[in-house]
Amino acid sequence: MTVAPGVRVVLLSRAPHLHAAMVESFRRSGAGVQIASRPAQAAALLRRGPELVLVDLVHGACLSPQVIRLLNRRGGSTLVVAIHEGTLERLAEDAHQLVVHGFCRSMDLLGPSNTAPTAVLPFSSLVH
Repeated sequence: MTVAPGVRVVLLSRAPHLHAAMVESFRRSGAGVQIASRPAQAAALLRRGPELVLVDLVHGACLSPQVIRLLNRRGGSTLVVAIHEGTLERLAEDAHQLVVHGFCRSMDLLGPSNTAPTAVLPFSSLVH
């Protein structure tokens, strides 16, 4: 997944440090990345209308009923992708209410083995 320069990306994660390589890759490509680890931060960032929202379902995404409402009511210009570990069976109850455009496995975001110097995500990763 590559993004155009100037695209606004929001990462919702309770453990953003675990996504440091991915965040840096987005920034190198010219995207503006903001991170929310608390529901109030998430709500404020979502109100600004980012083009891409990454929801960390692996480590927690600081979802609250208000954040889920904001995500589900977003305009067509915001793409929401959920980061997962291969199964969605152990999700927090609120996450079941979330509507997303696609899913990406967390392991596809970690390894540098298949990553080009300017790629945002490894070639093997797919939004499914």
